[in-house]
Amino acid sequence: MKRRHFLALVPAGVLAGCSGAGIFGDRRIFSDEFGYTESIETGSYAIYNSPVWLRPNTSWVIRVSVFTGTEPTEEVRADGLPPGVSFRPDTEQLGQYVFTKVGAVSSPENYDVLLTMTRGDQRYERYIRVNLRTAEADSPTPSPTPTATPSPSPTPSGRGFTLAVSPTGITDVPAGEQRVFTLTVTPQGGYAGTIALGASIIERPNDSVRLGALSSSSLVFAAGELTPKSVTQIVTSTSATPSSTTRLRFLATDSSLRQEVDATISYRASSGPSPTFNLTASNEVDSSPRFFGGSVGYEGNLILLAPQFGFDGTVALSLENVPDGWGAEFVTTSTVSLLESATRRVRLTMRGSFGVVTEWVLRIRASGGGVEKTLEVPVRML
Repeated sequence: MKRRHFLALVPAGVLAGCSGAGIFGDRRIFSDEFGYTESIETGSYAIYNSPVWLRPNTSWVIRVSVFTGTEPTEEVRADGLPPGVSFRPDTEQLGQYVFTKVGAVSSPENYDVLLTMTRGDQRYERYIRVNLRTAEADSPTPSPTPTATPSPSPTPSGRGFTLAVSPTGITDVPAGEQRVFTLTVTPQGGYAGTIALGASIIERPNDSVRLGALSSSSLVFAAGELTPKSVTQIVTSTSATPSSTTRLRFLATDSSLRQEVDATISYRASSGPSPTFNLTASNEVDSSPRFFGGSVGYEGNLILLAPQFGFDGTVALSLENVPDGWGAEFVTTSTVSLLESATRRVRLTMRGSFGVVTEWVLRIRASGGGVEKTLEVPVRML
């Protein structure tokens, strides 16, 4: 559902293009280069990294936590999405959800999207803003300076902890290389307890940038312990990673306190050949007729897909130039996931009636990751 953008008066330093934070009821709002991000926190649910900012062919990740209900995890649905925008759960991180914009944006537009969050018998609804922006020049990529983050809410005794990340920004990383961030937690005021740690990617160019596992998912502090403790987080890329900036968010929580810090990592695209794949046929289709209830047909391992120069993505296959009276289809799947070094074989079946054409050129089209290949295969049924 598209809504008009209304002007609201807020305290100085929140939306004025500088770093700052303001609290509005159940919202914690932080300024950044996009305008602002907010953490919506209530007693029943929380939404982090809202609103959503999308440029052409980019993704944005939010995190949702529903605190009440009988099921172990929540379900989240988005209604009223802008044209060309999809919404799905993040396959890499439980509780994260990905907005993706495919195609161009003709002019900046703002939409209010309804999130419906359910967990067992509990159901909540909340509108969040989805902002579409045009080319990168009209909406700058955030600089390596981290977004301002909230301070933990201290307990009455003043006990708590701080979270820091080092470095806060890494630049000019060659595509295909990995880098390490260090998270440091420092107890304060005699804090004692167990702190859970997490990491997520909130913006990246494509799936070629990935998080490894934290060296430890929690830290334990005894009463009166003053020494900071650290863990490491590896971020990997492939040779298919384009020149771009990835935004990371790190989280430290216990039963009552919460800390978040952000970091960025900027990549330099490989100067070598662009990622691609090969499309070949294992053999020319040239078979004696096989009898299947009054028809002739062929079935065999035919199509080979081999990634090259770091290609890592999904390839869709289609068949063209199939004559009347014949049918042709892929036996198992027409969508193939290619990894950097794995060659995939796809089975093809063709069938037709006696008396129809028995010789033609079958055209196979494969597209994915900005690459499109065609292959023409002579078919002769003798």
